Amino acid sequence: MIYFYAFCISCIKVINVKLQVKYCDRLKGNIKVSGSKNASLALMACCLLTNEEIVLENFPNILDTKNMLKILKEIGVKSKYNVFKKTLKLKTIKIIPNLITKNMKKLRASYYVMGGLVSNRLNFESLYPGGCSFMNRPIDYHLNAFEKLGYEIEKSEECIKFKTSDISDFPIEIKLEKPSIGATINILIASVKRFNKTIIYNPALEPEVIQVIELLNKMGAFIKYDNQKIIIKGVERLHGTKFKIMPDRIEAGSYLLLGLAHPTSKITLTNVESKYLEEVLTVIRKMGGLINIKNQSIELISPTKLNAIDVVIDIYPSFPTDLQQILTVVCTKAEETSTITDNIYVGRFSQVKELNKAGCTIDTLDNKIVINPTNLSGTTLEAQDLRCGFACIVIGSIANNVTVIEKSENIFRGYEKILTKLRKIGIPIKKIE
Repeated sequence: MIYFYAFCISCIKVINVKLQVKYCDRLKGNIKVSGSKNASLALMACCLLTNEEIVLENFPNILDTKNMLKILKEIGVKSKYNVFKKTLKLKTIKIIPNLITKNMKKLRASYYVMGGLVSNRLNFESLYPGGCSFMNRPIDYHLNAFEKLGYEIEKSEECIKFKTSDISDFPIEIKLEKPSIGATINILIASVKRFNKTIIYNPALEPEVIQVIELLNKMGAFIKYDNQKIIIKGVERLHGTKFKIMPDRIEAGSYLLLGLAHPTSKITLTNVESKYLEEVLTVIRKMGGLINIKNQSIELISPTKLNAIDVVIDIYPSFPTDLQQILTVVCTKAEETSTITDNIYVGRFSQVKELNKAGCTIDTLDNKIVINPTNLSGTTLEAQDLRCGFACIVIGSIANNVTVIEKSENIFRGYEKILTKLRKIGIPIKKIE
């Protein structure tokens, strides 16, 4: 058995990468969906809650997980990655409470490490998290919750100082103004070892949140939830365990929408859970796509012509905001005008600028866009963020002439072996200097 202590992205250079994409008529082939990016980043931080080994199965080899591992290593976590079995072993040796590291800036989910240090009642300083910059995304929900859990928070332009204050033995109630996946997970991590009970009202209950609850319970936590609240009964000690990461529902949705944009295509996704994609599959069917589900696979047969659609983006199980930018590109292929309203992130429309470069006219009004049918033309685009990057790939694959995508390193943050998978279904794509 071969293990690698150095966690690396498989032979991919991810600095100043440009991609060239050419038009492709019909897609055909199979793609194996990787483990969930969003779940894995939160699950990795849970290793800070025990000094025993955590084993994560179906682990995605992507840039974001690499950067998360760098942070964990800097604060005292050892790791082993098996590239063949796709398992990651994590073991916290001795926590070094310092998050003043440039790696915090490389991904937004780095804030889960804050929750791990809060759970251990440590004083520390941290840089602000990074990640996609499609809009101003404060972490006030997280910091307010940490204050309720007994921390003094001091914010400056450069960093945040965390200092333990009054440790309450009484039950604590935290009500989120809006359901937030990140804040819900961070409260779970931060409060699971409290002496008393913590209740989160109006929590996010996305599948990735449930994964964290399942892992923590497997580690010895006592957490229950319903549609209105999560109840965490604190435990003194958590133990190690083995846990399988769910398939990435956003990656699966990305490839399904890519296939939908190409008439008469036939692609099959394996290692996928259709129950997490019900609204995505509903939208695809409404636009004319044929979906066949069998065990852990989804087959898509795209129509000759696409129907227009009016979609509202909202919290799970509604259509996910992470697929909104990609759906926008698909709508340019519809017979009539489509609309998309994003109730999660007002202004998450970086793809509109890129579509305008390719010849599409899109009307924007607050959190709503109107997409007109357009024959797109190849040009130079910019992957302004992760999902915008995949949207640019879809643009390039349906546009006339050649498309060049700059800042493509953003795409490698969240899609494992993306070039291999795209070529496998017929997309002419390559890295260029």
